[in-house]
Amino acid sequence: MKCNELQKIIDKSYDSPLSKEEKKLVLHHIESCASCKAEYDFALTYKGSLANSNGPKMPEGLRDDFLKQAKSQQLIKDKNKSKQKRPLVIAYKASAIAAVLLLLFISADILGQLGAEVPEQPQAEEFQIMDIPQEEEPSLEDTQNLIDLIVDRIVYIAIAVMLLVPFGWNYLKNKKS
Repeated sequence: MKCNELQKIIDKSYDSPLSKEEKKLVLHHIESCASCKAEYDFALTYKGSLANSNGPKMPEGLRDDFLKQAKSQQLIKDKNKSKQKRPLVIAYKASAIAAVLLLLFISADILGQLGAEVPEQPQAEEFQIMDIPQEEEPSLEDTQNLIDLIVDRIVYIAIAVMLLVPFGWNYLKNKKS
């Protein structure tokens, strides 16, 4: 066994007792190596002096005081976490409500348009080869309907933004604190 391998075993002996095999290896090596014997003797002496020392005594109520402080600190942290989550929960609920309202407005608008523009379908007896009409220029009325539709969508989005921005702003402001 090499000296550096023995040094690892000696270092291990500080933390836990050596196995029988490790003790045999150490004793066999230190018979022929004076420096490793001195190192091993020092480890035994050091370990023995630590075991025999009484060490400093702690005050009686220190443990209880420490546990009380740790619990109170944990309670403070838990309260702060719950306060931080409240604006986030409110923001999520407001976002969900705004999204549902926006979806309802848009779907009502689309359904209203579909109901007004449903063309009459030909019956089975009426099937015949039909002439495909040429594309017509969009009329002023079609253009006006398209503009109204776009304006409605912009208004819905603006309403959703107005509902969501205050909650997001409060959340960010509280998060910085």
